[in-house]
Amino acid sequence: MTTPPRFPRELLQASKSERLAYFSDCTVVHRRLKEAYDNFVEAIINPGGAALVFLFGPTGVGKTTLLYQVMKVLIEQNLLAMALDPGFIPVATVEARSPELGNFDWKDYYKSVLVALADPFVEYKLKTRSSRTYGSGKEQHLAKSKANLSSIREDVEYTMSQRQLIAFLVDEAQRFTKMASGRRLQDQMDAIVSMAGMTNTLHGLFGTYELLEFRNLSAQLSRRSIDIHFQRYQVEYAEDIIDFKRVLKSFACQMPLAEEPDLELHWEYFYERSIGCVGIVKDWLTQALRKALDAEASTGLFFTNLCFGR
Repeated sequence: MTTPPRFPRELLQASKSERLAYFSDCTVVHRRLKEAYDNFVEAIINPGGAALVFLFGPTGVGKTTLLYQVMKVLIEQNLLAMALDPGFIPVATVEARSPELGNFDWKDYYKSVLVALADPFVEYKLKTRSSRTYGSGKEQHLAKSKANLSSIREDVEYTMSQRQLIAFLVDEAQRFTKMASGRRLQDQMDAIVSMAGMTNTLHGLFGTYELLEFRNLSAQLSRRSIDIHFQRYQVEYAEDIIDFKRVLKSFACQMPLAEEPDLELHWEYFYERSIGCVGIVKDWLTQALRKALDAEASTGLFFTNLCFGR
């Protein structure tokens, strides 16, 4: 196994906040993440008639990290096209918000989508009237309508089509399931599938296993969707143990401390408290690093002691 790259040594002279920000922003590419990423990109390239891609896994496995990696790559691949057409956005994302009163709030969701698509008139469209600009030059005209839920959705679909999106990604998409009845749950999914079809935009839904409630609603939905399971590392498999240790080694190499902590030595402890979810490990290590920096720790041993609460 090759040694993972270490952090830039000049970081040791940086401020505490800079060192913490460096580690917080770093991403460790590991087997489970790469498998899910490759499968998702393949679904974008070859959707085979699918309108939705369900990417599901346990809380803390790294789904949001994967989402932003997909966004980063799609934007980098389309920089030239974006420069030639300022209105073109290859990918956009929103986080589905948890409802306050029990049912998912579609108006709030549509507002988030318009913001994500950088619509400068989003606030106006959500007030008493909605508008849409048609044509160009002397032929351009503004059409107005009442700002009900249907008209706001039309604005979302129109703006999404104008942006020529390759993919639209929704984080925490299991929150779409926050509805009062099974029938309305079917309506939720029908609305998302319809939007994907009307805008010719593949929708990626990232969430927990609650997404499977959507997945099993109908045979038609199964035909129009692709499933990707972002799995955690499992201690029952020797290969997973090896890879989990590699993840810990990679994180240790990115710790901006004078002495590298030996996280691999305590892999069982980390596994027991994260059940093999790399995102949980990363959050835990970030919190421990903050404590170590606040205490002006200079050795990996002191950092390790903080990790284990000694």
